[in-house]
Amino acid sequence: MKFKIKVAEFSRGLNTVKRVARRTDKVITENGLLICSEDSLTILTTDLEKSLIYKFNSIEVIKSGSIVIPVKMMAELVDTLADEDIVECQIKGSKLILSYNDNRNSSSFITVDPEAFPEVGVIEANDYVT
Repeated sequence: MKFKIKVAEFSRGLNTVKRVARRTDKVITENGLLICSEDSLTILTTDLEKSLIYKFNSIEVIKSGSIVIPVKMMAELVDTLADEDIVECQIKGSKLILSYNDNRNSSSFITVDPEAFPEVGVIEANDYVT
């Protein structure tokens, strides 16, 4: 998985879904399922009672894939970056590498296999938050 997105857009989405990602008896609910398809990026969070999905509008997909990410930690980092910057995210092994400042800086996040993310109910197209 590899994509590029504006910081302002990424920050808005991460901060929207992190409200649902919270500590329960299952640590996986502190994370979000990031799904990158040929032309879109979505992130899904759940606390096992309710779920929230956010579809990002402006994204350049280089390679599709999916991974479970630590939503709150990633949101905290992205919030420190300038809104006009572009971040590049890519999976390398079991980590998601987030590059910023014209690829001069990067941070890595330990990820989880998407199969570990809990199943949620059917989400209709009009249930997306954008």
